[in-house]
Amino acid sequence: MTHCAMPRRYAGGDDRSSGLFVYTAKEVCVQARASRLAFLGDVLAVCWRLCEAVYFFVINLLCGIPISDFLAKTIGLGPIVCLRPSWNIVFGATIKVLATAARNITRDVRIIRIFSNHSVPSFLLPSSVHRSSNKAPSGEWFSISKHRQSTELDPHDRYILFFHGGAFCLCNTGTHRDMVCRLARATGAHVFAANYRKPPEFPFPAALDDCLEAYRWLLDRVDASRIIFAGDSAGGNLAVTTILACEARGLPTPAGAILLSPWLDLRDPAVAAAGSGVGGSSWARHAAVDYLPADLTEICARHYRGAAEWSELVSPAMSCRLGCLPPLHVEYGECEVLSDQVEAFCRACAAAGVDVRAERRADMVHNFL
Repeated sequence: MTHCAMPRRYAGGDDRSSGLFVYTAKEVCVQARASRLAFLGDVLAVCWRLCEAVYFFVINLLCGIPISDFLAKTIGLGPIVCLRPSWNIVFGATIKVLATAARNITRDVRIIRIFSNHSVPSFLLPSSVHRSSNKAPSGEWFSISKHRQSTELDPHDRYILFFHGGAFCLCNTGTHRDMVCRLARATGAHVFAANYRKPPEFPFPAALDDCLEAYRWLLDRVDASRIIFAGDSAGGNLAVTTILACEARGLPTPAGAILLSPWLDLRDPAVAAAGSGVGGSSWARHAAVDYLPADLTEICARHYRGAAEWSELVSPAMSCRLGCLPPLHVEYGECEVLSDQVEAFCRACAAAGVDVRAERRADMVHNFL
């Protein structure tokens, strides 16, 4: 059988220099077909992005923004201002479209879900990441190797329990598939993205209870030392509050947590100040750059808290038990409205003796879009 030598490409995307591996002719043909499929995937991805542009255009129409004004401000009939040095025109236009939609759309979260809760199609996901659904607890598995059945988890593997963002009220695991795939590829771990109940239909503590249930389910199969949490925005809040709840209940806590633009202080008085146009916090400083509107954020916070009293399990920034947290890796944008509270939380954790690695990304907005 014919053989040819070529470097093996690993799931992480890098060519290892430890030597050449032998590929059979059949494997080369498989690679060629994979390349054609990758090209087709790129074409479909472009088509999807075009559909997204039309989608945001429709949102603006529904928000009552005149067509001429929308075009002039967002897609090129007038100059698009890139508000930060590292932004290109596409990123700047995307921020402006999203900010325009967020500031003009109805404040009824049930209607916003019509636009926000669309899953990323599977054909847009990298072929190196395998996805499968899980019924109980509800969620999706992402793995760079073909995933086994949930009852056959290897206790020696590494696992990430991911909680998606969306201001507690919006989104689902399907909307965050691209982010979770990137996490799986970067870490090589099996990632379980958990669904949770959402307000206003299910206010606190429904989401926290669901996150705890997902963690207990995983603990029945894997030791806590093989698990870390991850979450973006409101999901970052749930990652921290789930750890606090575990510590209070005597459950073993995970080995660490990754927090991406976490929303940690739901009581933040700067939100109301920014909504009224006053104040010197990051809510006011970055209101013209970031896409999160203060009033909508405040509405979602009220929906989430419901009738519950303020506590560390609602707003972890007020916790006096931050010292029980495992090592934290925190990333946030320099220009996001949450930057002040993220920095304050990291300082409080460090003062409590927590191993915190905080990285502020230059010119980036909330969740880096």
